[in-house]
Amino acid sequence: MFSADVTDIEEIRDTLKKHVEAHDETLNHIADAVAIFSQSRRLSFHNTAFAELWGLEPAWLAERPTHGEVLDRLRQRRRLPETVDYGKWKAAELARYEDIGPQADELWDIPDGRTLRVVRQPHPLGGMLLLYSDITGELRLKAQYNALIQVQQATLDKLNDAVAVFGSDGRLRLHNEAFETFWNVTPAALTAAGDFEGVVELCVPRLHDLSFWRELKGRVADPDPQMRAPTSGETRTSDNRIVVWQSRPLPDGATLIAFADVTDTRQLPTARPPWPRPSA
Repeated sequence: MFSADVTDIEEIRDTLKKHVEAHDETLNHIADAVAIFSQSRRLSFHNTAFAELWGLEPAWLAERPTHGEVLDRLRQRRRLPETVDYGKWKAAELARYEDIGPQADELWDIPDGRTLRVVRQPHPLGGMLLLYSDITGELRLKAQYNALIQVQQATLDKLNDAVAVFGSDGRLRLHNEAFETFWNVTPAALTAAGDFEGVVELCVPRLHDLSFWRELKGRVADPDPQMRAPTSGETRTSDNRIVVWQSRPLPDGATLIAFADVTDTRQLPTARPPWPRPSA
């Protein structure tokens, strides 16, 4: 009976060992750097990405340094955020072991130009798990995207036509100042409207023709290439103004819609050339 119990214990230990090895192997295949410090604040696990991210020697990490020793080595190599009082910053970092609740993520700007997202969470067996993600490229792309949007917005604002750009999901992405003036709506109202149908509700008081708006919605939301083909047309507003409109598909799946009031142009009288009077 005792022998059977021992066998069961050994099987449980073997199973747990396999689970731990599988867990470690999984973490070694992710791109984010992971470190687990025990309740005594010593490094109990790190994945390959952790050593590579910080440029720390595997042999030194194998000695299970304390969290404080890891921070000191990173500071010596200028791989921590610059701070006026490192001692105070380090103490605050280690004091997080006393906080067992959820902790907010942080962004670290490293002297070498990288930006890291730092995630901390208490470990179920005591201690702390830290995850470091290099988001430098992500932030750079976001900055480039925002700059592109600003350029597009500045370009649209210089146009006389009322222009709006809707995404493939129907959401309003961009509009120019002329669009606000043309439909007599405020920027706040357009932001709150959100999508095509919301924008239409703001425009209907000036253009009541719901069949027109239904057709236009198809050009924004219908994935059929024929529906998204460039097109233009003419309609009239509720106060009998003549409006020409056009719809153009954009390369990213969005749709540009533009409106122009041509009433005054159409109603200009035909001018006769000032022929000279015949001489007496």
